[in-house]
Amino acid sequence: AAAGFDQDDINKIKIWNSGYPKEPDAGYCTISPVRNAIQNDDADQQTEGSTSRDMGDQGCVLIENCEADEHREFEVKLFEEPNGIQTSNDVDYPIRLVLSSYYWQGNSKGLPDGLSDCANCEVNCDSCQTTLKWEAYDKTSCGYDDEYTRPHRDLEIVNAMRGWMGLDDATAADLGLSC
Repeated sequence: AAAGFDQDDINKIKIWNSGYPKEPDAGYCTISPVRNAIQNDDADQQTEGSTSRDMGDQGCVLIENCEADEHREFEVKLFEEPNGIQTSNDVDYPIRLVLSSYYWQGNSKGLPDGLSDCANCEVNCDSCQTTLKWEAYDKTSCGYDDEYTRPHRDLEIVNAMRGWMGLDDATAADLGLSC
């Protein structure tokens, strides 16, 4: 308010709740839950040994020893019954993020963009691990594939999102998916 913003303007400014899902109250800090954006795993956690967020038994990083069914459960919970709701599921956490990503290729930790190829290596190449190019977009994907994780295309997660937004469930055919 001191900067000339009224409360409505302040509530439009969203901040990532780094405590979610294990300690959502820690992520509130001094802001209202209506200003919080939440998510489960994030790109930063995909690096082996990352300690950016301890999710305990409240979440899991898909490519770090987390099976698709377990991950799906946490993604559905993100929309249907997230931890830390103070007012209501319709009001708190107005922004909920879902990470789509890729799996590691063996010991390689490179992006599957076609540029992580040892043929391009010029320095310290002895330990180089090539990462093959994988196309990120796949119109036939139904969520959890062998190469990419696309939870935003998983029907159960999509319907949890739709329910949170007040929309009816959709079928795979409604969404153009052939799952």
